Amino acid sequence: MFTNIQICLLFGFFMGVIEYYKPYIYKKIPSVPIIHHIIVCIIINNMLINDTFDLCMITTITQSELKPMYVYTSLLSCTYGYFDLYITIKKNESKDLLLHGLFFSIGSTFVLYNNIVHWLLPFLLFETSSLFLNLLCIHDYVKYLFFIAFIFYRNILYPILFSYWVYHNEKLFMYEYNHEKVYFIFNILFGILNFYWGYKLIKKAIKTIKQKNENKIKQNKTKQKLKKIEKN
Repeated sequence: MFTNIQICLLFGFFMGVIEYYKPYIYKKIPSVPIIHHIIVCIIINNMLINDTFDLCMITTITQSELKPMYVYTSLLSCTYGYFDLYITIKKNESKDLLLHGLFFSIGSTFVLYNNIVHWLLPFLLFETSSLFLNLLCIHDYVKYLFFIAFIFYRNILYPILFSYWVYHNEKLFMYEYNHEKVYFIFNILFGILNFYWGYKLIKKAIKTIKQKNENKIKQNKTKQKLKKIEKN
């Protein structure tokens, strides 16, 4: 029977092979991220619909109590966290993306070391918006799907699930150390990052709408002027 570390190494090997031989599937769509996001989105949304309580209270159940596909999805994403950090550093991405990669990699190391890798599952809801982020080059309308998915999953749904977990988790309020306290800290860190990104997206959306309205007003004024010139 393979251990969690061995499975992660196997996933890492396949990611490395794909990245080396086929870094992009189509145009600017990266192969490894899109494959990861599709698999994770299907499975985690299935869990959200069919096993909502387990997803909300993931720290109260053991890995053996979960369906194997949920555990393997956690391990896949655990491995992807390290891969994503490597790509972020390699491409010299922005500091907020680097922070995201560091948070996820540290979290992955924590759950692997303590054999609670399934605790990553709630965080994987974020990947639903990441799927559309990697598909932005396909069509201009994808950006609207990305905006909706980001705000819904990261800024609305997840805070609700997290609040439910906090309210129903007795271990969190105990004086002695437990893993739940570390889990709580990671939730807060990702929450701050997601609300920061959400703020930037909303601000950009408002700016875009204002610019479009201003352009329409200018076009209408130009048309009116042309009509007056034609009449004269």
